[in-house]
Amino acid sequence: MKGYNSKVLVQFVKENNKSQLVFDTLLKYPDFKSFQYDNIYDLKSEFKRLTKKRPVDVLNSIENDLEYGIYVKDYCKKFGYSNNNPIAVISILKILALETNSIVEFLARLEELQFFIQNNKRNTSKGVLLSTIHQKG
Repeated sequence: MKGYNSKVLVQFVKENNKSQLVFDTLLKYPDFKSFQYDNIYDLKSEFKRLTKKRPVDVLNSIENDLEYGIYVKDYCKKFGYSNNNPIAVISILKILALETNSIVEFLARLEELQFFIQNNKRNTSKGVLLSTIHQKG
């Protein structure tokens, strides 16, 4: 599914979302064309289906079925960026999601990782130095 959300649309959601699903707020946007409403209905159905899957399967579906992987590659190519970092982030998220069975477990793993990273930044005196040794000749 290709497409993007304009700043105007994002602002509309911010101003009009009253504790409801973002998709329901989007469906109230007055300037959509009929095909855009159809796309929002399809996306809402897809996200509902995704809530029943394991997090790693959800990430794979977002990357492949919703074509996020293609979007990242096209975006990087268009603006002259390397796509290595975004692809690495997606890969790391999938690795973290492998051992989880629910979004709650996955989010807990992300929070643990965030805690670990923040504590490691503050405690630089007890770090591990990784290096390589190369042989000449």
